[in-house]
Amino acid sequence: MKLILAMLLMFSGYAFAGCASIHDSDQRAYCEAKNGSTCSSIHDSDLRNQCEAMKR
Repeated sequence: MKLILAMLLMFSGYAFAGCASIHDSDQRAYCEAKNGSTCSSIHDSDLRNQCEAMKR
């Protein structure tokens, strides 16, 4: 049981690392937009359009 709990805690750190750990600026901006930010800082037009469609 302790092993399962330890594994869950280890993997949960990766899931909640947040957008700051993403090195690609457009992917980071997309991640931030999914969490409430705007899509305007995404330079890649295809990704920005996808982001704007997701926000509707």
